[in-house]
Amino acid sequence: MQGVPSSRDYENGFLTELMIKDLTSAQQAAESAQADIYLGKMANDLYQKMEGTHQRKDFSAIYRYIYNGQASGQRE
Repeated sequence: MQGVPSSRDYENGFLTELMIKDLTSAQQAAESAQADIYLGKMANDLYQKMEGTHQRKDFSAIYRYIYNGQASGQRE
């Protein structure tokens, strides 16, 4: 589909590094409120793992990261 991040190789969108910043802020706020955010922590962990190779890509590049098995170390 034209205009979606995947059609642009996940360029020029909401950057992964910004998603990590936001998820980390949310996690810190939750910790200071003594609240558990299980899914938020899991998402942050996944984004942290893909940061080195995808930090300047749109945050939706996580789909490709997971689909290619990189999140579990299965495929390259």
